[in-house]
Amino acid sequence: MKLIKYDEDEFPLRAVVTELVGVDDLSELINDMPLVTRERDQSTSYHSAFYWAFENMRDLYERFVHHVAAEHVEAPYCFQGVPTFRVQLPDNLAVGEFHKDADYNHPDGEVNFWVPLTPVEDTSAVWIEFDDRYVPVPVQPGEVLMFDAVNTRHGNVVNRSGRSRVSFDFRCLPMRRHRDTEAASLNTNLRFVVGGYYLTNDQSLELPQ
Repeated sequence: MKLIKYDEDEFPLRAVVTELVGVDDLSELINDMPLVTRERDQSTSYHSAFYWAFENMRDLYERFVHHVAAEHVEAPYCFQGVPTFRVQLPDNLAVGEFHKDADYNHPDGEVNFWVPLTPVEDTSAVWIEFDDRYVPVPVQPGEVLMFDAVNTRHGNVVNRSGRSRVSFDFRCLPMRRHRDTEAASLNTNLRFVVGGYYLTNDQSLELPQ
């Protein structure tokens, strides 16, 4: 696990996502949902707005991947083509259950990057398992939490901070770990291959079989 700092002026992720979602303050999103489950943790109107408008921030996102995350990933690598948007409304969850990403078909070797766009407090943090107990990890805008989400159990508790927590996360995979597979993402139903779930900035790479 590692905390990575980045320049918010160079990579204005918070400002751009605020505009994409169409709100004034990401911390003040209104909770209009019952407690989310795994099947419904991508179903708010804020998620819909983000994914619908994502192409407007694709250049910024890919520049962030290649200039911030890439420093911490073995090259050559592939990366998640569309990041996963997370919203943890007050008195609610961001993800429906504690899990390892391996439970959801993700391949071993992925590196996860979690990017908060609002201040994170105890109950709005990501909780990660250490020594058989879950611990909240404080991360703030301008920082990225890098960890092995495939093999480390993680999740969240009900947000009692009184403010919404908004973030996105994405995964990078060294190309030497890439394999042709029929396994697919539960949320997007995209196969975990280049041209499906992953993209690469060098499409001429010969993929391992």
